[in-house]
Amino acid sequence: MRHSSAIGRISALLVPLALVSRGLAFLIPVVVAMWFGVGPITDAWYWALAFPTFALVLASSALGTAATPPIANTALQTPERMPVVVGGLFTWTGLGAGITGLLICLSAPVLLPVLTDFDAATRALTATFLWELLPFMMLVSAGSVLRVTCEVYRHFITVAATPFLR
Repeated sequence: MRHSSAIGRISALLVPLALVSRGLAFLIPVVVAMWFGVGPITDAWYWALAFPTFALVLASSALGTAATPPIANTALQTPERMPVVVGGLFTWTGLGAGITGLLICLSAPVLLPVLTDFDAATRALTATFLWELLPFMMLVSAGSVLRVTCEVYRHFITVAATPFLR
């Protein structure tokens, strides 16, 4: 009984932190729109930003489902192998996101006229933003491995604060 009450207490403490963190993360687009105004620049930015955001959601979901059991098992059975396991997952996830992002960036000049009704200047800006966001896409995807590892080691406060950091 003591264990479940501790989990409940931790969960109750993490909910406000997660809400504040996500709320602060939500303010970032508002600040960007206030800074640049609503127009072609913000259209291009948010269209390009959708890809790293999607990569983050996909990586977090996939790794949360697929990587948590092996990471937890490694932590329990052979903790000395954790750097190899986590480092390998981090590297391969980053490389996979990088290759996917590279394909998106290379195909953008052909696909943007089909997928958007942006004018030529906004399409060029969108393509530039995609290239600039490629390292971010790689890091947030690979960072999902670190999130799963934090969850395995019960560092829940770190995980709850990450939306604002991204």
